[in-house]
Amino acid sequence: MDFDPQLQASEGQHPKLSISHDAYWQQQASELPERVWLDDHEWQTDHLSSEARKLLAIYLADAKIVAQHKEILALAELGLAQIKQQFRRIASENGGSQ
Repeated sequence: MDFDPQLQASEGQHPKLSISHDAYWQQQASELPERVWLDDHEWQTDHLSSEARKLLAIYLADAKIVAQHKEILALAELGLAQIKQQFRRIASENGGSQ
């Protein structure tokens, strides 16, 4: 995957994504489904401008990454809870102080 979205920001402003010449996002935008739900609104992607479709493709890709990270974090927290529970059990059996 070869893409390098550039962030541009002026002092005191939020970064703005420069998507004007990004062939990767243009390709992703062309592969969007016909309809996309976002914030309880259904958007027909063929009615959107090319810039809006690129931004939607970026948003959907980022949303997928965020969802994956949340899942990984939840699994890590579950693992930590299990390890802590086992540690306390074994330490108590060995006469460790609490």
